[in-house]
Amino acid sequence: ALVTADEKDALQGVGPTTGSFNSSMAKIPRCMSLNRWEMVPVTDEEVLKAMQALLDSSHKPEDNWTRDRGCALHGRNGCELSCVMKHKAQVPSKFSLVKAERNSNAALWRMYATTRSAIAEEVGKKAMLDARSSQDLPGDEPLMKEINEWRLF
Repeated sequence: ALVTADEKDALQGVGPTTGSFNSSMAKIPRCMSLNRWEMVPVTDEEVLKAMQALLDSSHKPEDNWTRDRGCALHGRNGCELSCVMKHKAQVPSKFSLVKAERNSNAALWRMYATTRSAIAEEVGKKAMLDARSSQDLPGDEPLMKEINEWRLF
């Protein structure tokens, strides 16, 4: 099943209540297959360049170490914090996009669009974050920045 029983329960009652629902949000994007779920390779050079730009703008190139990286000498959880802080394991300073795929799943998109609309209706136009990864991609459904919608990598 594309939607679990728990997901169906969670979506009960979700939807337009004030008449502000934009029915075009539930339309399936033209790049999506209507009949089956599939991962579709992204080949459009403009989209790939925009995705690389998103990676570049959303990655902190220096002083980006986190504790889960551990110690360069002893690995994770292999020594005291003072040793870890002196010998931080290196992390990438940049990411290069090698391949991109679009999740083409019309049923999942409809559920997402319905939930997205309900969130927009509930919070109104109160943007709280300015995420670096909230940029739109060419030919893609625009993100709703006013409800803090942004991309995950």
